[in-house]
Amino acid sequence: MAVAAIVVIGALVAFLALRDTSTRLEKAAKACSVSGVIDDEGHTLSLRRVAAKEDPGRVSLVDYECVLGELAVPRAVKDHMGSTRALDGTQTDEWDGLKARWTYHPDDGISMTITEN
Repeated sequence: MAVAAIVVIGALVAFLALRDTSTRLEKAAKACSVSGVIDDEGHTLSLRRVAAKEDPGRVSLVDYECVLGELAVPRAVKDHMGSTRALDGTQTDEWDGLKARWTYHPDDGISMTITEN
């Protein structure tokens, strides 16, 4: 009985030590190989100057698309993002416990912050 208890406790400790406690935003950034974009203990992901004409940010358009895919952004939200004009100002949308806030300008590219509640 004592041996069984030790085995169970050992398995539980190993499970707790090995489980991935990353947030969805951290997992998306890691899957897309983007660094320096996570803040607030994994609850904020910031993408700056994506596809800017001059001085683009460190996140490429391909990385941006990868992050949106990893976060399972619905088509309606992607359409909202893609139809944003510079004149529209700051836009927001939400899906599945995530909230995005972004701006777009042809010269400055896309700047977006995604937060997880």
